[in-house]
Amino acid sequence: VWNKDADNPYSTTGGIVLANDSKFINNAKAVNFEPYENQYYHPNNPEELVVNDNASYFKNCIFEVNSNYVGPEEFFTHANLYEVRGVSFIACDFILEDNPYNNMYPVGIYAYNAGFSVNGSYNNTINIDGIPSIKKHSTFDNFYKAVVSTKDGSVGTRSFSVKATIFTNNQYGVYAFNSGFATILNSEFEVGQNEDCCSAGIYAESTPYFVIE
Repeated sequence: VWNKDADNPYSTTGGIVLANDSKFINNAKAVNFEPYENQYYHPNNPEELVVNDNASYFKNCIFEVNSNYVGPEEFFTHANLYEVRGVSFIACDFILEDNPYNNMYPVGIYAYNAGFSVNGSYNNTINIDGIPSIKKHSTFDNFYKAVVSTKDGSVGTRSFSVKATIFTNNQYGVYAFNSGFATILNSEFEVGQNEDCCSAGIYAESTPYFVIE
């Protein structure tokens, strides 16, 4: 969502992707967001800066790298989010099969000082707890770290959320470091790949504001 070959590529960031029922198969990197803030000054108050979420979303999409991936670039992550906010992944499947071009520590979504949401889709019916019933979960399968939210230096200020998501055979389901405002709800974690360190469904370090239910 930018023109990396432009004379000044960082002046071209801010592109929008609206993806429905789409498949991203055997890409070294399927989605790459470079720094962009969707902001403007309020028309009735020129001194008030308004910041909105990015309009991009991915709904009912499949992100997959399988054994047919031919490289030559090393696969590290399906979605790279760098200093953006509000990108949504709804009822998406993130899949990784073993192949010679996988990075040693592959990631499903890698977010650096970025805000984003991962969620399922819902039916119109309400269950006994007053919560809409889940139509389809998002899923992550076979990653070293399925969802990463991190930042160097001070704690990040862009929030992220993970809801109605199933994590299977990942060494870490959600990995947060120096990340703030994390919300993780109604998700399932089946931890795997316990080869070189302790595994965890949710790992949060230097992440001061979080809700996990």
